[in-house]
Amino acid sequence: ETVCFGFLELQLRRQPKEAGAGVCWQWQKFFFIAKGGRHHERCLGWCLHPNCEKWTGHILVQKITQVRSVRGKSGEACLVLQSEGQLGPTALKARHSRERDEWKDALRRLGVRCS
Repeated sequence: ETVCFGFLELQLRRQPKEAGAGVCWQWQKFFFIAKGGRHHERCLGWCLHPNCEKWTGHILVQKITQVRSVRGKSGEACLVLQSEGQLGPTALKARHSRERDEWKDALRRLGVRCS
């Protein structure tokens, strides 16, 4: 059962090839789907295109420990997800705050604790 779907941007860490360039962060657009179902099947998955047959990545809902709404450095409407087993948070950027809040509500309906 699909609870919510649409395009969001995911913040990705990139390591430039130039020596001494440090780490760069960039946003990449993906098609996200919040899937319901049995407890162990619920997930937030993403892929490059709505017709893709395999996830590029996903997070099981049961592993998400916190979801926060934040404003990015330039005022972007973002969600920050904390998950068990991940080194750092997952940052998602929506086109506007209403869209961000719709995703937050979808995750809440799947049983995620949101602040």
